Amino acid sequence: MTGDQLYANYKQQLEAYFEQQNWGENQTEMVKIQRLRLDLLCREPLPFVSPQYWAGFVSQGLA
Repeated sequence: MTGDQLYANYKQQLEAYFEQQNWGENQTEMVKIQRLRLDLLCREPLPFVSPQYWAGFVSQGLA
């Protein structure tokens, strides 16, 4: 998925999720950080190219 696809398909939904949650006082800073990360991921050409995002979903061995 490209950053443009992330922005077009999921950014609005994720922003709505952030808004509807009842975050506590100490969680407000964490939400700001997550929104910043989302903005940065949307600007990347291939934000999920790192194996940390997909390596857990690789099928290995015979099925």
